[in-house]
Amino acid sequence: MERKSYSIDINRIAQYAMYAYCIFALFSLAFSVCRQAGLSSRTSPILIPISPILVTIKQLVLQLAPIALWGIFRYTLPAGVKLLRRCSELMVLYYVLSFILGQCFNLHLVTMMQNGQITQMASILTWTESTTGLISVIASLVAGCHLCSKHRGNMRKLGIALVLVFIAWLLCSNLLPAAVFYLAGNTQQAAFTCMNLISMITTTSAYIYAYYRMFRAIKLNKYKFSDIQITERLSVLQKEICNTLQISLRNTRNLQYTANFTQKHKKFAMHCKFLEKVSYICSAFHF
Repeated sequence: MERKSYSIDINRIAQYAMYAYCIFALFSLAFSVCRQAGLSSRTSPILIPISPILVTIKQLVLQLAPIALWGIFRYTLPAGVKLLRRCSELMVLYYVLSFILGQCFNLHLVTMMQNGQITQMASILTWTESTTGLISVIASLVAGCHLCSKHRGNMRKLGIALVLVFIAWLLCSNLLPAAVFYLAGNTQQAAFTCMNLISMITTTSAYIYAYYRMFRAIKLNKYKFSDIQITERLSVLQKEICNTLQISLRNTRNLQYTANFTQKHKKFAMHCKFLEKVSYICSAFHF
């Protein structure tokens, strides 16, 4: 009973993290769209002034929710899928490092500018964050390709979502800005505004879909993961018993296959035994 309640708590944490990320991601998207369009609470009476506390809560939720989701997903993975476990650990490490560096910059624990130049510590931290971000994107792509090729159901859909996240990052952060700059130049401000709007909408939608699929994978595959872990432990125990009794693993598999006849095979075996008995009786009475 304790194990069941513990798993329900994990599902609830993942559910709350997913809902919080979706709500605040949409709120951040709406706020960014209004800012790109030049709307504010001063120019438009429809918009409500946003409190700085709400903005801080939004930043914390958008940084902590991915840590919770990737951490729970890493915990639910069985020991056999080492590649997914390592990719999940890299994602958790990246989000934790981004959260720590973001708090250091927001609380002014690290000096950004000195004498009109960027300090060496700020350059090192920024380079570290960008490098880990690139590694995390590659890890997300590797995990997505692995899930698409090796799994089915919700895990496969999660893999597709992670691949879409990589495609959105590649298009919106690298290819689309370069194409707009090459075609429009620096003078076309409207082109850059449209590019920023498309990038924000695409990236936010991709991340929301990915974290929704991750929550579904955690929720629906929880018992499947536990069954996989139990099966792996039983296989290890079976090998230890065979080594102790000096029995080959092939013989135990043959015995297990014989013991695990399906109902159809059992009926066929009973029918064969019945025919054997009938033929024995006929031969006894010389029929």
